[in-house]
Formats: sequence, C-alpha cells, structure tokens
Amino acid sequence: MKVFKATRSDMTCTMGNGTFRYQLGIPAVADGSKCGMTGLHACEYVLDCTGYYGLGGGNRFFLAEAAGDIAEDGVDTRIACTELTMIQELANREIAAHAVLYMVQHPKRDGWKANGASLEVAADRAEQRIMPSIPMLNMPACRQIRAAMAAK
Repeated sequence: MKVFKATRSDMTCTMGNGTFRYQLGIPAVADGSKCGMTGLHACEYVLDCTGYYGLGGGNRFFLAEAAGDIAEDGVDTRIACTELTMIQELANREIAAHAVLYMVQHPKRDGWKANGASLEVAADRAEQRIMPSIPMLNMPACRQIRAAMAAK
C-alpha cells in the first residue's frame, strides 16, 4: 500500500519509548501494528504527516510502501503496519503534487484540508509559508494528477 512517512532530519522517529531510524530502500519491521500504540506509522494523505512532523525545520518526507499487518483507527489517514519501506524522499513541490493528487482522487472525503504554522490548504487555495528548500525534481505525481483530472 502506498503511504507517506515523515521523519526528523536524521530519518528517526519516536517509536514506543525509544527512537527508530529508517533507511531508504531497506524495509523496517515491527512485531505488531495498532495505531498510536505499536508498529510503524505512516499516512495515506501526505499532508496528514505534517500534524506529526511539520514542513521545514529539517524534517523529511518520503513516499513509502506499507506491508504486513496494516491497522487504521480513523485518526486522520494514519496507519500502523508491521513492514514499512521508504521508497523516495519528496521535495516540497512533490509533497504538494501528491496532496493535490489525493484531493482529485478523493474529492468528497473529509479531512484533506489543513491549517498549521507553515501550511494552509483550503477548498479554494493552498499556501506554503516557508521557502521551498529543495528544487523541483522530475515529478511523476504531476503526470498522475493530469491523468486523474482528465479521467473525471
């Protein structure tokens, strides 16, 4: 299952009473999955990650693949799983592209609006309140957005 994961600048996250370090391309494994309690956490909607690790401040965002036992609890789009592989680090513009793709694919779903210290997404506008720190890269998500909009 395609998901998104945010981490601190050193690719660490809080896990239970300790810290876990992820590695790009190497599956991370946990014994169980219960949202907010055990397992490896990620979100189906990339902007939900900003509720846990904000944009800027050195935090990093990744496209990931969740596998194994996957649990959800209805708190935003977060999931917990027993296997999580970081596939690709995302630049700010790629984060925005994946957010728009989610909105196009789920136009009636509640919860895609966001308002925080560095980001606002509303039905009629979106604003990033920090300067993009990573230049625009090749963005397959943009092609997916165009295809999804053309199909509607």
